[in-house]
This record gives sequence, C-alpha cells and structure tokens, in this order.
Amino acid sequence: MPQDERSRAAGDRCRADRAGRNSRSAFPPSAVSHRLSSSQLLKIFERKSPQREPADQTEGPARVDVVVLGLGGYGGMVASRLQRRGFSLLGVDFDPEALKYARGRGVATQYGDIEDPELVNGLPISTAGLVVIAVPRLDETLHVIRSLRSAGYAVELVATAYDSEAGRTLRSHGVQRVLRPLSDAADEAADGIASDLAGMARQEQTQSSQNAQPQSSQHAQPQSSRHARQPSV
Repeated sequence: MPQDERSRAAGDRCRADRAGRNSRSAFPPSAVSHRLSSSQLLKIFERKSPQREPADQTEGPARVDVVVLGLGGYGGMVASRLQRRGFSLLGVDFDPEALKYARGRGVATQYGDIEDPELVNGLPISTAGLVVIAVPRLDETLHVIRSLRSAGYAVELVATAYDSEAGRTLRSHGVQRVLRPLSDAADEAADGIASDLAGMARQEQTQSSQNAQPQSSQHAQPQSSRHARQPSV
C-alpha cells in the first residue's frame, strides 16, 4: 500500500477512535447501569422531582394532637379514624395520591419525605402529644426516631412493625406502643368472628328454650284436667 494511503487509513482510524471515546463519554450506559440500577434511578426521581410536592401542601396546621407520618394504607386508616374521634392531627406523606385520599376524609395533610433529615423541623411536633410512624420499612422508622431525638423532641411514639423482631427493635428505641397491622387485623377479625359465634349460640339456646316450654305445658294440662273431673266424696 502506498505511503499516502497508509497515512490516510491511519488518520481515519484515529478519528474513529476519538469519535468513539467522545460518544462513550457523553452517553456511558454501561457505567450508569453499573453504578445505579433502574430502581435506584426511579427512586431518585420519585423522591426529588418537584412534581411530587404539591405547592399548596407545604405547610400544615400550627397545633395538633397527633402527627401521623405515612398515610399509605394502614397509616391513612389510623389517621382518618383518629380524625373521626375528634382529635386534631396532621398527616404527612410524599405521595400525592395518599395525601389526596386523606384530605378527602377530612385529615389535614402536609407534603413530607421520610428520608429528609429536616422533615421533623417543619412539623408541629412540639404541640403534639403523640407521633405515629406508619411506614413499612424499619430503617425509615428508625431514621425518623433518631431525627426526633436529635432535634430534642421527647414526644410519645407509636410505630408500626410487621414482625416480632422489628417490634422488639422499636421498643428498644423508645417506642411506647408498637402497632402490628397484620396481627392487629387478625385479632380484630378473630374477635369479631368469636362474637358472632357466641351470638349464634345464645340465639340457638333461646330458641331451644322457647320450643321446650309448650311441650312441658301440654304434658301438665291433662293431669290437671283429671284432677278436675274427679267427683267429690
């Protein structure tokens, strides 16, 4: 191959290599996928996207009886039931759907991310007698407890646990009442069923007693009639 052709070929290879390096530098999919999984990326955007924070829900009431952290599922039901019992409370969550659901049931709400270290400083915890932490992950619950203690709050704590070991851990960190959503629901269901069964048994006993009374009176009536027909001496 002539010298000038070899030079042009070498130059083409150099330019191709440079273009490839620039492309990899601008779009490094392998590096991104190695450092962050898709679920981790989604978590970043879910937690930090400004669209997750409703503009009209950045502040709640100044004074409340209870602060409920976590309005999804169990926490939302606890909040709505406390509200119906006349307690003033503030429900906190980062999910707009959970906030909307709670507001629809009369619960005052405020946007807040459990993982935000400054979350507790923006809540009316100093006026609250109790804080309910109703989040599914134990590490998030412990993070909130540490944040409260670091901020100097000595408020009463209620928290959810989904197994016995988590419950023991929460108690060791100063949680006064541990809620067991699955266990509590099962106990409530069993109590309701037991009450129904007891009611059925009482109803059957009452019915049996009512059925036995006419038979007794029928047996007693002929005997009194015989005594009535006997002639007097």
